Amino acid sequence: AVNHLLQLGHATIGYLGVSNRPGSNQRRLEGYRHALATAGIEACNAWVVIVPEADEGYEDDVAAGQALSHPLLAAGVT
Repeated sequence: AVNHLLQLGHATIGYLGVSNRPGSNQRRLEGYRHALATAGIEACNAWVVIVPEADEGYEDDVAAGQALSHPLLAAGVT
């Protein structure tokens, strides 16, 4: 996904992850950072938001993600 956005000309790309799946989230985050670095873009901490773990399930993950997307949008990310 990051490479696709880079090909479209985007340079400030955000990452919204979840903490209740640490293994897969860590691999995705590493891939995100690697794709940016390969493109010569230094990732900014303001571009990364990790949703705190919610015990209630998928719906809570989505709601938390929607609420936490605002800082990413304020940082001007895609």
